[in-house]
Amino acid sequence: MLKELTISDLQDQFNESLQTVRVLSMLSPTCKECLCGYGSVREIFDGIDSERLKGFLVWLPMLSGDNFSSADWQQKAWIDRRVVHGWDFNRKIGDLFARTLLLRNTAAWDVYLIYEKGTKWDVTGKPPKPTFWMHQLSADSGADPRSCLKAVELFQKVQNLLEEN
Repeated sequence: MLKELTISDLQDQFNESLQTVRVLSMLSPTCKECLCGYGSVREIFDGIDSERLKGFLVWLPMLSGDNFSSADWQQKAWIDRRVVHGWDFNRKIGDLFARTLLLRNTAAWDVYLIYEKGTKWDVTGKPPKPTFWMHQLSADSGADPRSCLKAVELFQKVQNLLEEN
């Protein structure tokens, strides 16, 4: 069953995985675009059979139908031993990462962050900037429109980072 994920929990698990390339996504469990992006993340893990790859999927309420049950359903739809799913019921994780990504007027959601091996989330609590990231956000969010999600490019970036490390 899906569990609530706090900032502290995510930070601890992120840092426990320093020897891996990490994929971190924050998603709405009912948003069609988010679920398409979720499929892109699944393709990465289905296509790369490596213990040096770790995933964190943070489900958060962004749309009216988003709740624990809808997030739990998404989590049950895909289980991979390398992937942690969590519920951010008050969007604290999404809000924290919005500051790291320099987003305006929104929590970080429908975002796909990649971290190279060795990237640490320091004790200040501020998450590290991703090595690479993509999104499906509107232009008014402040996210670079040139970084819109392209599944093939995201997959290739993860694969390249695994080969480098």
